[in-house]
Amino acid sequence: MGEIFLIAKKWKPRAFIRAQLIEEGHSVTAFEKIEEAIALLCRGVIKPHLVIVDTIGQSSVERALVDLKKLVEDIPFLICTGPYDRARFDFKEMGFADVLVRPFTIREVVEAAERITAMKPEA
Repeated sequence: MGEIFLIAKKWKPRAFIRAQLIEEGHSVTAFEKIEEAIALLCRGVIKPHLVIVDTIGQSSVERALVDLKKLVEDIPFLICTGPYDRARFDFKEMGFADVLVRPFTIREVVEAAERITAMKPEA
């Protein structure tokens, strides 16, 4: 299984989702901010096969997501968001694989990640 980038501002959801993904056999690199993932990608050290982004609490969400997507153009994204961000942005139009809108469970995030990674063959 390839690397998953998990980006979530709040540490509890980030920790719980990361732990469950690891329990399911995935390798996960977690970040608090989208810009941290962008910085790592720019160094060329690692390329994920899935990016999970929780938009709650992220600054300049739309611009940062566009920048991140440009760096990993062929990598699918799973967006976790709230109803307010969902109303402001058309995430499906932005080309993301799936969007989960709160309330959702950790299990639903992991199942969506599993579904998306099963559709994309590893390089």
